[in-house]
Amino acid sequence: MGLFGSQEKPSGGEKKPADLREIARFGGFLSDMVITGLTNDKGKVMPEDAVTLMATIAAERCIDALGEVPLRDHELIPGSRVFSDKMNSFLFGGSGDGTWDSLPPGSTFGFLFRQLLSQKFQKVDFPDLREVLKHFAETAEEPPYRGTVPLTIPQEFFPHLSPLKIGFESRRDVDDRLRPLPSREDKVTAALWALMEILIFARQGMAPPVCLKLAVEVLHGMAKTASMTQRRMDEMMQK
Repeated sequence: MGLFGSQEKPSGGEKKPADLREIARFGGFLSDMVITGLTNDKGKVMPEDAVTLMATIAAERCIDALGEVPLRDHELIPGSRVFSDKMNSFLFGGSGDGTWDSLPPGSTFGFLFRQLLSQKFQKVDFPDLREVLKHFAETAEEPPYRGTVPLTIPQEFFPHLSPLKIGFESRRDVDDRLRPLPSREDKVTAALWALMEILIFARQGMAPPVCLKLAVEVLHGMAKTASMTQRRMDEMMQK
């Protein structure tokens, strides 16, 4: 049983098209899973770890929905980068000037942005998307960042988790919780809803600009990173 195996799984009924209220319910299952799984023996949760885990889960759902590189089994080296126009379009939409306001509501970050604004996050607190993209493109393939993402937040807020590892370890439990949703796109939306809930939690202990930048950098970076697979993990364990 893994880190997330003790949480009760939601029961699934007959599959049908999901509305946002139903998707939000499954998002709540994910955010509860993250908080429960990361609560230490003192009853505390490190907000930077919660944001990192949930952003990584959301990134994996994006990879799975796009289907350009299989999430669960592929020939790429886990942690290597996958630069893709299709993923850029999935994350940011096919148009816009690089600002948050220009993102289509149906894009990954466009949806997240509008949901966060509804929860009293301020536009001024969101990171400059063009700077996020530029920094990732310039540094992502450097050896120190294999399996993680290059962060530009203050080092005191760096997570204690490896996104590549924790994405793999949580994947089966995430699959189980989201199984009743009818489409992979609905599962992305549920993960983004959960990320919104985790960010609401995290701003109690982190300044909003810091937790937002962490979420954006991890979600963007891990969506462009080849995932760890069971086959690769088994190979590593045998060495």
